[in-house]
Amino acid sequence: MSQHHQKPELWYVARIILKCSAPHQVEEHLFDEQIRLIQASNSEEAYQKALILGKQEELEYLNEDGMTVRWSFEGLFDLDIVESLTDGAEITSKRIRADSAQELVVAKHQLTLFWQADNTGKTAEELLGDMKS
Repeated sequence: MSQHHQKPELWYVARIILKCSAPHQVEEHLFDEQIRLIQASNSEEAYQKALILGKQEELEYLNEDGMTVRWSFEGLFDLDIVESLTDGAEITSKRIRADSAQELVVAKHQLTLFWQADNTGKTAEELLGDMKS
């Protein structure tokens, strides 16, 4: 009796880029970099799943001013394998050149977890305005 062995599923991390388009937009666009875990048998399957995830995040809606806001999938910034999923495991990293750490390190209220709580309910235009000030 032969036993069929299925290739084990691996974990990958995808960095998905979405762009916000809205009327009366300031010069710079608002982009959303989503970092997603993907389970797949190989790198090609992970790539295809990442593209599908990105397309599924596309969204169009009317803001409170009645203007159309559109989030469009622009592509992938990166796709990498995750070696292990354990407490404290490195999921992704990025090497950045800067004059000082102060350019990179932010206060607690600017960390995504706390920033999102403070900005729930704001429109894209309000968020873009906040970024300019």
